[in-house]
Amino acid sequence: MSMLQVFGGNSLDGTVKAQGAKNAALPIIVASLLTDEEVILRNVPRLVDVYKIIEMINKLGVNISWLDDNSLLKRKGNITKLDIECCENDIRYSLLLLGLLLGRFKYAKVPLPGGCKIGLRKYDMHLNGLRRLGAEIEEEEGFFIAKTNCLVGNDIDFYYPTFSGTQNICIAGTVSEGTTK
Repeated sequence: MSMLQVFGGNSLDGTVKAQGAKNAALPIIVASLLTDEEVILRNVPRLVDVYKIIEMINKLGVNISWLDDNSLLKRKGNITKLDIECCENDIRYSLLLLGLLLGRFKYAKVPLPGGCKIGLRKYDMHLNGLRRLGAEIEEEEGFFIAKTNCLVGNDIDFYYPTFSGTQNICIAGTVSEGTTK
């Protein structure tokens, strides 16, 4: 490993640019679908998972594309398709589309989550949280098929900390009736 040694007695000056983080960018990209208006996201990392979520969103009929090295443009327009049948899924964040589509359109067909197999990566908390909001969710041939008459806010307690589960419920909660805690 290389080493950087700094000797005191002199002032430091310069600029450091923080790189965008995948686990922050993915839920923000999904949350941009809460509006039909144009959204520009800056400092988005160009990583495989980001390309995959963009592909899934484009299959829903919403146009998201790169503006430059690190900015995305979600063009004005609404979701026109409520399933992502024709997309190979090897990321976990497809689950966030489940909550979003259910909340906005009362139906969703989303590929089962894929991604890394590092440690305990359960997604039952996502499903249980959405069910507490009023979703009916079935697993069928590699997909979650979910529907609801209406998502209604509720108190959600996870039995284990889950960042993406919390993000999912927050996204779904914004388009639910009532208050979600």
